[in-house]
Amino acid sequence: MAIQSPLDLLMYELRVLQSVEQSKLQMVARLKQICSNPQVSQLFETEIPKVQQQTLRVQECLRLLNSQPASATSHAIDCMQHDLQEFMQQNPSQQAVDMYCLGMAMKVAHYEVASYIGLVEKARQIGHTQVVSLLEDNMNAARSSALRTGQLSLQVTGQIVQSNL
Repeated sequence: MAIQSPLDLLMYELRVLQSVEQSKLQMVARLKQICSNPQVSQLFETEIPKVQQQTLRVQECLRLLNSQPASATSHAIDCMQHDLQEFMQQNPSQQAVDMYCLGMAMKVAHYEVASYIGLVEKARQIGHTQVVSLLEDNMNAARSSALRTGQLSLQVTGQIVQSNL
């Protein structure tokens, strides 16, 4: 599909973001699996249905825009997953794994926030109010995720640092 208009670009970026959400779902499941801290594990457990809901909203945006099925892939999350694999090969302590997982989750959430900000603005300029609403919901969910993850990261990191003094 040739990208010839702002609407074409919006649809392309939505398909890319759909790929991001699907990759994020896999990553969150992996992070949950390797963490030992119950609070961190619980955070990732609660993220899974939220990511599924975000994916559904992106799909609804594509439907509202009458987007033809086409694939678009984001490699951003794939690169982060590769970083996680390399980190795990360093034989880190479980405390380091928990801290790393929280940092990785924050990176993903902030990437999503930035992506949604741009998409909301494009949809608003194009005049697709229903799409704007759905994207704002996802943007706010990503912001909340970043905030929750950041707060837990501060708490867990503080506890780990104190226990190692």
